[in-house]
Amino acid sequence: MKYFIHFSWFLYGFWLIIPIHVHAQSDQDCRTKFSQKDYQGSADCFERLLQAHPTQASHLYNQARVFVIWAKTLPPQEAAKACFLRRQALQRYQRYEKLVSGDELIRIQAQIQQIQSSLELGRLTVLTTPPQAAATLQNPQATQQGRSPHAFDDICPGDYTLSLHLSGFQSISKKISILPKQKLIQSFHLVAIPKSPEPEYTLQIQSVPLGAKVTLQEGSRTQTGQTPFFFKAKKTSEIQIKLEYPGYRPQQHTVALQSNTTRSFTLEPKPPATQCVNWTPPLLVLGGAALLLGGGIITQVSADDSYRQAMQNLTKDPTWKTQYESSVTLAQVSGSLYIGAGAVAIVGGVLFFVSKKPCHPSSETVTLTTPSPETKASAHAFFSSLR
Repeated sequence: MKYFIHFSWFLYGFWLIIPIHVHAQSDQDCRTKFSQKDYQGSADCFERLLQAHPTQASHLYNQARVFVIWAKTLPPQEAAKACFLRRQALQRYQRYEKLVSGDELIRIQAQIQQIQSSLELGRLTVLTTPPQAAATLQNPQATQQGRSPHAFDDICPGDYTLSLHLSGFQSISKKISILPKQKLIQSFHLVAIPKSPEPEYTLQIQSVPLGAKVTLQEGSRTQTGQTPFFFKAKKTSEIQIKLEYPGYRPQQHTVALQSNTTRSFTLEPKPPATQCVNWTPPLLVLGGAALLLGGGIITQVSADDSYRQAMQNLTKDPTWKTQYESSVTLAQVSGSLYIGAGAVAIVGGVLFFVSKKPCHPSSETVTLTTPSPETKASAHAFFSSLR
């Protein structure tokens, strides 16, 4: 157990020594690259060290020195890149300034002032109508972003590309040159992107027979007409269709309108209504006919003298003719029968026709409207296309 504890302390001490060794070796590698004038490699190497140890003052100072010397080696045509490197050095020196004191602080402050005076930075203010456009100022060395109205401060002299983007508006891209110590203001009017019109679909409704009443229901929108009927909608929707025609069964349909659509419907005829008859008037007619027949027979018989003789023999009364025929003649009796039979027949016939009605009356009524001028024109075009 004792040996194990000693070995554990040995491992812990070795773990403490390893980072120092690696750190020293990495710092030496960065210096080696700098001495070989591999400024890019040296700056990246110190950047990795700073990410591992952000408060390490020596890494900040060394990286800042790399940027300053690297900027001095660039030719005049790369002035924009040189300015970018000096700005990187300035940022590192300002961070280094917070970590030192005494004479070192005074020396660093002098270098910071010298770099600031040599930069000759410019300023670009971007204004847009409408505001809140995403503004991006970019060149091969740096990219800055903001939302208009926005001021890009401390810009190195050089050529830049300014890009503006705002939802619903056309994007803008413009080349801009910034001169040393220039304060430039740029205003832009963004043009709205025209909205594409909503697709318009046409529903054509035909029926057999033509001229049926059409009622369309699309949400809260209702439209009526007669077939052939044309309906236009600006969006995909479900349309309720109702068709009516006198003597035919009504129909209801649902159409999902997703494109130009033509629908044809065949209406079914209603079955004929069964007629019911009240038989009381016909019985009256039959009774009247019987009376009429009886009156005719009596009239015919009364003209024959044998009838009177037969009646005398039947009654055994020799005075029958004088007693009865003298007061009411047979002709008068037959005439009364004629009149009564005719009256009964007329009343029975009137009651027969009045009482005649359907057994199952239909309460459905259909009112056809006059086609509108648009419907007439559409129908004319439809029939013209069939010729």
